[in-house]
Amino acid sequence: MLYTRAWSVIFEDRTMEGTIKVPRVSQQTVNSLLTIIRLFFLSLTVAALLAIYCWQYHPSLISSLDDHLSKTHFETINAERNNAYAAFVSQNYKDAVLIAADSLGRMEYMRKTTHLYSLKRDLLLILIQSKVSLGEAVDALPYARSWSLSDERDAEALLAYIQVLKELPDHNKEKLAAVALFKTRFPGQKKWPPAFL
Repeated sequence: MLYTRAWSVIFEDRTMEGTIKVPRVSQQTVNSLLTIIRLFFLSLTVAALLAIYCWQYHPSLISSLDDHLSKTHFETINAERNNAYAAFVSQNYKDAVLIAADSLGRMEYMRKTTHLYSLKRDLLLILIQSKVSLGEAVDALPYARSWSLSDERDAEALLAYIQVLKELPDHNKEKLAAVALFKTRFPGQKKWPPAFL
């Protein structure tokens, strides 16, 4: 009796005009819901125990699964990079921006310590170049700035940032500061590598 009374209190909505009562939930429905929740947690526990068992007693299985997933992920990102590059080379800059931005959105938290970082660099360069080619240097600026700040040893990132700033005349002070920074970070650089492909 107390249990059903608690449910009726939960499902009442008090308004200014009075009380609106929602039909009571039957005991059978509550039991079915609890059974489903129990089965979910039981299957989750079994899956966790199976993963721990495989990790402990069959590490080669885990290693081969990791290699397969990593290889598949690399091939997917590499194909997207190739598609973005093909769109860029054929001067289809809008498609290059869409492909690169979509791929970079999934790689947002990828750092330079991973083996996929070179693909991220290529996609950033394609995205920045395509936006500049479309006359959207203002939109390319945040990408170039964050890329140059994320890896201070990457000359190409800083050059891409400088190249974007060249397209924006109202950012002249920022461009001069970036050029000075390039000269101090890379003093032995006789010839500037191309910032664009």
